[in-house]
Amino acid sequence: MITYSFINLKGGVGKTTISINTAYILASAGAKVLFIDNDKQGNASYFFNAKDKEITLADVFLNLDLDIQKAIYPARKIQEGLIDILPSNMTLLPLNMKHTEIDAEDKTFILKNALKSVEDKYDFCIIDNAPDINFTVYNALIATNQVIIVTNPDDYANSGLNEMDIQFQNVLKDRQLYDESYNEHDPQNNFILRGALMNKYITNTYSKAQSKYKFFKTNINLVNNYASNKRLFEAINLRKSMIELSPRSLFARQMNKFVDELLYDE
Repeated sequence: MITYSFINLKGGVGKTTISINTAYILASAGAKVLFIDNDKQGNASYFFNAKDKEITLADVFLNLDLDIQKAIYPARKIQEGLIDILPSNMTLLPLNMKHTEIDAEDKTFILKNALKSVEDKYDFCIIDNAPDINFTVYNALIATNQVIIVTNPDDYANSGLNEMDIQFQNVLKDRQLYDESYNEHDPQNNFILRGALMNKYITNTYSKAQSKYKFFKTNINLVNNYASNKRLFEAINLRKSMIELSPRSLFARQMNKFVDELLYDE
């Protein structure tokens, strides 16, 4: 199982939309995907009809003896592929505030250790992270193979790139020092900052060449016409991916291009 974390320290950049549609593309190709909602807002859990589940991600941290499979629910079956979800809700808020009370030898490896029992069931794990570096997000990064920073062509969003680079280096040091399975040459046991994905892009609003950070070649363009915006709102309201609802739309075509780049262009 290869795990991708989508993250930015700024909210509203489109992490949830990008991560959900990435999961759909992978599942549509026949992959078995585990989607982890690591944001207390639970938007992805709402999308997958799993926000009100009794057992959630918070329980994985609070009950170390819990079989993580009890917190995982079927979300979508797409031909030969599927998406299962480990949902979240506002119970993540008190957990992140009181995580010091958790009785574990190494609190930052709780999620990684819990996922070991299901890693053979899935080809990919997608983690939609909160715009924060808190206890559960740090756990998610410890369990991650590739980090994708979703950003926008504005100073507010891109200011998060510097901080994310610092946090990435902190996690990398912890992986190198304390993770016995860490192997920089093994795709299922490495930890790399794969790059930044430019979302809501407007032509000529940002020069990747002038940035010190690695960007994906693909941009996800800002939707700026009524018909396309209507389709995006319909997708959310109907709880469908844009890949399903409007497969020929610019957004869907660019998302497919991004996933191809993610999988094949390293």
